[in-house]
Amino acid sequence: TNTESVFVYIFDSKNSRVLQYKKDTGGLVAQFTSPTLSSASNIAIDEKNKILYASAKNEVVKFPITTK
Repeated sequence: TNTESVFVYIFDSKNSRVLQYKKDTGGLVAQFTSPTLSSASNIAIDEKNKILYASAKNEVVKFPITTK
């Protein structure tokens, strides 16, 4: 996790999701789900551009991340 980020992300491949929590409160902010995440081995978050990257099999897929 980037020290400048206000969020921490938890990758849960078993449940095909990434959870986003606020660092300061520990409160759950959002959950991002996709069947592709079940076969992903790594993720990376680009908070500035609001994109989640996941490496799955022999490809990198990207998903928009939006929060309210």
